[in-house]
Amino acid sequence: MQISNTQNALVLLILTLLSKWRSFFTVSDRAFVSLLGALKVFLQVVGTLLHVDTIRHLARHFPTSMYLFRKHLGFSKDDFIKYIVCPKCNSVYSLDEAVKTVNDVHGKTIRRLSNTCYHVAYPNHPQKKFRQKCGTVLMKSVVGKGGKEHLCPKKMYCYRSLVQSIKDLRMRPGFTEKCEKWRYRTVLEGTYADVYDGQVWKDFNTVSGQPFLQIPGNLGLMLNVDWFQPYKNIQDSVGVIYLTVMNLPREERCKYSNIIVAGIIPGPNEPTHHINGFLEPLVADLQMLWDGVHCTDKDGRQHSIRAALMCISSDIPAARKVAGFLGHFATKGCSKCTKSFPRTEENKADFSGFEDDWPLRNNTEHCQFAKRAKMAKNKAERARIESMYGARYSCLHDLPYLDVVRMHIIDPMHNLLEGTAKRVMQAWKELGVLSKDNFEVLQEKVNSLKL
Repeated sequence: MQISNTQNALVLLILTLLSKWRSFFTVSDRAFVSLLGALKVFLQVVGTLLHVDTIRHLARHFPTSMYLFRKHLGFSKDDFIKYIVCPKCNSVYSLDEAVKTVNDVHGKTIRRLSNTCYHVAYPNHPQKKFRQKCGTVLMKSVVGKGGKEHLCPKKMYCYRSLVQSIKDLRMRPGFTEKCEKWRYRTVLEGTYADVYDGQVWKDFNTVSGQPFLQIPGNLGLMLNVDWFQPYKNIQDSVGVIYLTVMNLPREERCKYSNIIVAGIIPGPNEPTHHINGFLEPLVADLQMLWDGVHCTDKDGRQHSIRAALMCISSDIPAARKVAGFLGHFATKGCSKCTKSFPRTEENKADFSGFEDDWPLRNNTEHCQFAKRAKMAKNKAERARIESMYGARYSCLHDLPYLDVVRMHIIDPMHNLLEGTAKRVMQAWKELGVLSKDNFEVLQEKVNSLKL
């Protein structure tokens, strides 16, 4: 007997509540499957004792495995590419690279074994013992039902093709039309109303003498990387790489339905210096989009579109890891200039000296210094080069059009949330820099702003 729409909705509701409960208490798969089996038996007993056919039908269609559970919730299939991550050095491998097969004399596979990480941190080190591979085992062996042995990744990185995501967005009704609205906006001289009024967007109208944003359909993308804790009671950080299409109107740009989730960086800890292994698939897709890809619109017409990464919008620690800068407490901790911040007796950065001349960073030199640090012979030499120039290699440097110095934004949000601006105003008031009359003038200027 087929389950009715009402019964199906009831099963879906129960499973949704169970999913939220499982996420909150971080229940393992094995324990959760046992719980599903117990609930199925409970529904069967209640339905039989009360002679209620609806409950018996619910019990008959209640899932008892993770596969059926995810299938009911619509999570059984996804088009994320699964990469295997080295738990020690965070190097990323495809499944074929992470698994080796043992064949018999006839060439038939008799066993699958895990490969080890072959990343070499310092391939140019003068001593052979420091040119050894990482050697960490990538997969673990798990015995399933019937004693069958399976290989499971110790850490997994899920990535969804940026090219496919853009193709999916273009198939939505009205998406391409919304991406072209910026061309017909009202422009007020001397007014910065959106990203389109900025110099970077204007510079991308033509690139190297060839039209880019002038061509309808070409897209400008903004990248964001951030980490969050998915569980309330466990210190476990998971990272997300996502992008927004800046061609969209401001009110549409950051809606959930228009956000492109590219990758999910596994925990439990946030990578310390860079995330190059996780960015490499994205950079490969960005290279393809820069050269141009063919796609089909909702009307079945073939188009060639291009896209460019034009902005890196992250908080300060994430922007440093993505764009290839040192942390803000480093000697050259600013990602926009090359001013050196000396150390105090407590080995803290001295951020004084605002009257000095701060020479701006140059993207070409920054990428050269970063690649020099990448090719360092040992850890000490790499640390010295990075400290001297404040540059660290990022695979985003391989994008020919990207100026990481110019195209990453300064993060003001956390300063406001931390109360920095308020504390500065209080200090200026206490020192007599700002008087009551000054505050009245400032307030008049604030009131005159039109948002």
